[in-house]
Amino acid sequence: IVDILHPTKEDPVVVVCDGHGSHMTLELIDYCPENHIILILRPPHTTHKLQGEDVVNFCNAKVDFMKSKSDLLIKLTLKALREKRNAPSSIGLDHFVQTVKPMWDKHFAKVTNVKAWAKIGVHPFTRNVYWELKKKEELAAEKLTDVEMNFNDAHQVAFGVPAAEDE
Repeated sequence: IVDILHPTKEDPVVVVCDGHGSHMTLELIDYCPENHIILILRPPHTTHKLQGEDVVNFCNAKVDFMKSKSDLLIKLTLKALREKRNAPSSIGLDHFVQTVKPMWDKHFAKVTNVKAWAKIGVHPFTRNVYWELKKKEELAAEKLTDVEMNFNDAHQVAFGVPAAEDE
């Protein structure tokens, strides 16, 4: 990043990380301020909401990767059958890159990354994403409570006694 963007004190670079322990080292924490990098860490266990790559890129990429992998396995199986040898049950590392590259190019292009950052409210920055997620969680919790009450009501009708409460 430093060699490409040349951050300065007046024009620093912001890097947003998920804060996973495997990504964080004392060396990195020392390196960032020395090189005019502002390091922002997401709270633990929030990537499904706060990491654009999880919210947009990976969820779509997984489908294409599985299709690409299946297509390649079919191709390799047909080739093996024509050559009268055993068909593969999985792809090896030698085929992995050719399976991943088209998916990666499509789902991690700049335009897709920009959409991902917008969806989680990082760029352009907005707190609305947080409040919208909070509202959805509250609605989901209300529905769950309704479902639990419906289950208890159904149990009462079916068995003549309330459902046992968890202890």
